[in-house]
Amino acid sequence: MNFKGANNLITVAIIDDDAFYSKIITMQLQRAGMKIMLTADNGLLGITQLKAMSTHPQIVIVDIEMPVMNGFEVVRYLKQAWPYLQIIAHSSLTSDDVHKQIIKDGADTFVQKQPNATKLIDTIKTLSSKCGRLL
Repeated sequence: MNFKGANNLITVAIIDDDAFYSKIITMQLQRAGMKIMLTADNGLLGITQLKAMSTHPQIVIVDIEMPVMNGFEVVRYLKQAWPYLQIIAHSSLTSDDVHKQIIKDGADTFVQKQPNATKLIDTIKTLSSKCGRLL
């Protein structure tokens, strides 16, 4: 499975129902040199788009609170269908129980939503280095 995009860019998918936030995160990740392979505003659409791809992103950022299919359901599906995907649960929820459950469901890590994407970018870089070792 090929994970890296052209020029060995880190490849990312964003599944989040907040269009404004997704757009901001997309711009910040692109400025950090990452390639956004897909964005979806709900979990079902994200999964449908991933199924149609011949090359998957290294990292999938998944919001927890979404319509149609919530982040818990999405994470469980993604890890079952594509266990090699590195998943970042990304939400404004602050409950430790929520964080523990999303990790238990298969997310590789949790990052709190913030206006500045520095922590998210650092987490993506760390997880993408794990992808390189899996190839």
